[in-house]
Amino acid sequence: ADWIGVRYTYSALLVLFSVPGFLASTVTTYEGLVVVRLFISLVGGSFVITQLWTTIMFHSNVVGLANATSAGWGNLGGGAALAIMGAVFNAMKNGGMTNDQAWRRSLAWPPAVLLATGLVAFFFTDDCPFGNYGEMKKRKAETQAPAVDDGSDLQGGAEPVSVAGRSLKVAAVNWRTWVLFLVYAFSFGVELVVYGNIALYFSNAFDLSQGDGGLAGSLFGLFNVFARSLGGWMSDKFNEHWGVRGRLWALFICTLMMGVFLLVFTNVTLDNGGFGGALGSLATWALWLAMTEGSVFAVVPYVEPTAVGGVAGI
Repeated sequence: ADWIGVRYTYSALLVLFSVPGFLASTVTTYEGLVVVRLFISLVGGSFVITQLWTTIMFHSNVVGLANATSAGWGNLGGGAALAIMGAVFNAMKNGGMTNDQAWRRSLAWPPAVLLATGLVAFFFTDDCPFGNYGEMKKRKAETQAPAVDDGSDLQGGAEPVSVAGRSLKVAAVNWRTWVLFLVYAFSFGVELVVYGNIALYFSNAFDLSQGDGGLAGSLFGLFNVFARSLGGWMSDKFNEHWGVRGRLWALFICTLMMGVFLLVFTNVTLDNGGFGGALGSLATWALWLAMTEGSVFAVVPYVEPTAVGGVAGI
């Protein structure tokens, strides 16, 4: 993305990896499914590009909230997919299809959405507030304006091509970057694992159908509608009173509460708390987990102000 621009990279990812999405509905062997899912997983790189994109588009004083909101609404897709795919699967089953026919047809339409989104991103978006990188380079060449690389590009909103390597290096040698990396791994990394297993967990542990298990599990992702932004807002409020130290306290509180309610959720069973208790603890855990993710990105601009893109990327 630093080389050819966010727009080209983002569009190419979505369009190219919609192909294995279409192929997923045609596989007939376990090996084929593994290969297809491997390639489908690569489209997850678009999430990182989204974070880079919002970092470029917004100034450092609001980039935390911007990143938290865009990532939250992006993660919302995980919860929505569990609910929608389960509903589509059930509808097809009720229409007389077998399990095999229903899941294959259920997998056929998401790649079409991916393809359409990639085309929209290509034709209707810009790399940064000043336009597309190719056009910017052309204008610079025409005016023959001298290029002065003083690092100010890294403050947000400018073309990062000439400073991308330095930004990443500066971010990588700062130990605070890796602390945020670990916190995000414990929150967002866990969230990804939950998306892949929560429907099956509810189905097995609470004796639900596959569709109902997916619907229950979708509650986890739906908190991204507001909870990530809530974490960023909490960090902003703490910052008003206690400065950057307040942002760190907000991150600590969110992380601690996330861990507490994860332990609560794992101790709820059908006989101990029941399905209602599981949903309640799942919802509370999801709230604090998403707030933790949002508060991480509220701290990002302060770790290394001259390398915000590098910190956000790691």
